[in-house]
Amino acid sequence: YLNGDSSNPTLLKALMQAGMGVTTDNLEMVRTMMEEQLPIDKNSLNQMMRQLAMFPKAAPSVIAQMNKLGIPVTEANVQQFSNYKADTAAIMKELENVLEQLPKSIAGEGDTAGQMTAKNMQLMDILFGGETIEQSQDAGAKAQELLAKTADGSVTIKSGEQQAADIAKELQQILSTAEDGMQQTSAAGEGIQQADAAKQAEGRQMPAATQGSLGEILGKEGAASLEQQLKALETDGKQVLFDKNGNLNTGMSAEEFLKNLNQLFKENEFPQKEALFKLFSGKEYQTIFKKAVENQWYLEPQETGSKETVEKLYNRLQTQMNRLDEFIKQAGSGTEGLQKAVADVRGNIEFMNQINQIYNFVQLPLKMNGQNVNSELYVYTNKKNPRDMDGELSAFLHLDMDHLGSTDISVKMKGTAVKTNFYMADDASYELILAHAEELAERLENKGYQCQIEVKSEEKDMDFVEDFLKHDMPSAGKVYRYSFDVRA
Repeated sequence: YLNGDSSNPTLLKALMQAGMGVTTDNLEMVRTMMEEQLPIDKNSLNQMMRQLAMFPKAAPSVIAQMNKLGIPVTEANVQQFSNYKADTAAIMKELENVLEQLPKSIAGEGDTAGQMTAKNMQLMDILFGGETIEQSQDAGAKAQELLAKTADGSVTIKSGEQQAADIAKELQQILSTAEDGMQQTSAAGEGIQQADAAKQAEGRQMPAATQGSLGEILGKEGAASLEQQLKALETDGKQVLFDKNGNLNTGMSAEEFLKNLNQLFKENEFPQKEALFKLFSGKEYQTIFKKAVENQWYLEPQETGSKETVEKLYNRLQTQMNRLDEFIKQAGSGTEGLQKAVADVRGNIEFMNQINQIYNFVQLPLKMNGQNVNSELYVYTNKKNPRDMDGELSAFLHLDMDHLGSTDISVKMKGTAVKTNFYMADDASYELILAHAEELAERLENKGYQCQIEVKSEEKDMDFVEDFLKHDMPSAGKVYRYSFDVRA
């Protein structure tokens, strides 16, 4: 029994016939290709060698698996595939990086007052303004390529897949309730009084008109600081921001405040460079800016069951990222961090597009009870080998939550029979989900499903590449050669 690449004659013969040297890297390349059941003829080996030379930081297994799946081997795809393989592909994290960098790009140390207000107005137009006819046409064309290049240019969640999305919505709403319970339990354990917990609960149930107001976002001290920064601008047009007593209107939403302030910039000149720089670089303005954009980019759990809502989110992201790319080119220095963050989001969206040539997959950035969580919904359907519509459909939902921790849900459905397994990271989360399992079953039964629910207190490691992308094409495993005497 001979173990190891250097003594495997199959690997050595393949390299010799391709005219390649017997090196550690070349042996690993051939072995990896064999594990992925790829051909190891001369042309295939030379193509693989060229790709590895183009992307020297990529592991041979990454390039081999991308070739096996038919994913184009480009720099952006190699980076994203590596991220997905390492379970670090959360688009929510990438969006948060953009949110962090966006307001910082407005005020540069060397910018004039006019440059700062111009950049702010341009960002407001990109994120909250209307589109020109040309931009709308461009967005419509790109929407055809977004996520799934299918006949109708939409995310392909139909029939059984739409059922999976419907079930995912109910799962997320139950998780939102459980997360709320875990948050209150955690707060009580830290000695927070019942009155404070009740106050927090009351805040979550406030009417939509008052949720997300400046007063809530900034608090009393932050609102007072912002008021002073605005008064330092010395303009008579601040009545849209202040009440009749001359105090900041803290009842405005983040978006209302930004739009009103932007209107002031359009109607007034602000020669006070120092005052503008202090406003734009201050944590108060940057917090408001990020909150307003968050409301555009993150979905409520009840929105995730709608194909149209998810399509609209990604169409908007695609259009805005493209326009932000143009903004970065015009703004020049000081936008390096934003440039990388935008490129990461664009790369992730395009990679999801590539994945959707084979499978149905989408990441859903969620807002749940005051926190933003990453959600990944995998609906397993191989488009290159369409299944019988009466067959079993598999889906997998993964969330990373502040209080419940890592939460994984496996769903198998045949017709209207649904089997759901929850995998919780710890015993406390297990007990809480178990307490809500009956409520979930009742909700699904009301929608016409027969539901079987099982809750387990264990983490389920989901390997996106092996368990999802390569569901129909698993690796063959390590290749060995056995030499023995048949006479013995």
